[in-house]
Amino acid sequence: MKVLIAMDSFKGSLSSLAAGEAVRAGLLRAMPKADAVVCPLADGGEGTAEALTAGLHGEMVSVEVTGPLGAPVVCRYGVAGSLAIVEMAGAAGLPQVPAEKRDPMATTTFGVGEVIRDAIARGCRRFVIGLGGSATNDGGAGMLQALGFDLLDEDGAPIPRGAAGLARLRTIAAGRVLPELRGCTFRAACDVENPLCGPLGCSAVFGPQKGARAADIPKMDAWLRGFAALARTVFPESDADFPGSGAAGGMGFALRTFLGASLEPGVSIVLEETGLAEKIRTRWARRRRALRALRSDTGSRWLRSRAALRTARRPATQRGSTRFSRRCAA
Repeated sequence: MKVLIAMDSFKGSLSSLAAGEAVRAGLLRAMPKADAVVCPLADGGEGTAEALTAGLHGEMVSVEVTGPLGAPVVCRYGVAGSLAIVEMAGAAGLPQVPAEKRDPMATTTFGVGEVIRDAIARGCRRFVIGLGGSATNDGGAGMLQALGFDLLDEDGAPIPRGAAGLARLRTIAAGRVLPELRGCTFRAACDVENPLCGPLGCSAVFGPQKGARAADIPKMDAWLRGFAALARTVFPESDADFPGSGAAGGMGFALRTFLGASLEPGVSIVLEETGLAEKIRTRWARRRRALRALRSDTGSRWLRSRAALRTARRPATQRGSTRFSRRCAA
């Protein structure tokens, strides 16, 4: 029997790979001859980097970057050939901020940009970015600054980090962007469809869970609206209402507008990158071929048995005369 095991993680308990291996071990105890293969699975949230990296036989690497509050944090991400698998929560995640210090007015995505730079230095040119679990609402401004985009105030100085910095944004320039970005492609694992601004935007919907005060929500929404308007002067095709633009405090908007990322359901990306559907087809095709061969062999043996049975049921004289007739004919 051929079995393909694809398990999602058990949050806080088992990773996708560990869960799959546990199922495989149990299966082999019951069916020692089973051909069981584990394919890690994830939906773009926590555990995506580890699951996808394992599924592609890559390696997890670590880099020290700027955390959401400005202090250094260590972010682990996956590398599989030229592909980097990054969970933005590893550099700007809500769990990295103590409950009493949560404030999206101050938290930054700068570290996410530093992770991308590190991956580029390692030779990566394809990126999968998981957008779940962020502590930020800066529209991805910090990430863009780390990648070389100039986000400047009226005096030509870089704006401060955090959502509050967007209040001072007057100019966006791309003249000093990391050159290697031109050869990179990005896919954002995004499982929400919120726009950047408005009553369904990231400030109104996700701001409170990140520590935003009620009075800060309309301010952040207005600043993100101004950010989108300025971005349109540099990238006319930008669309703040595109589904998913409000993911991760506006990171979806920044990735799509400034880096040309596609916003896709996380599980679709994982299934495609790991080739799970193809593995299922391949294993099923092998099974069908084996069944056809078995049926063919069984049919042949059945026909031979029927012929032998018919011969055995003939009267002995008839069998003998038949053989005699054939000898005479020869």
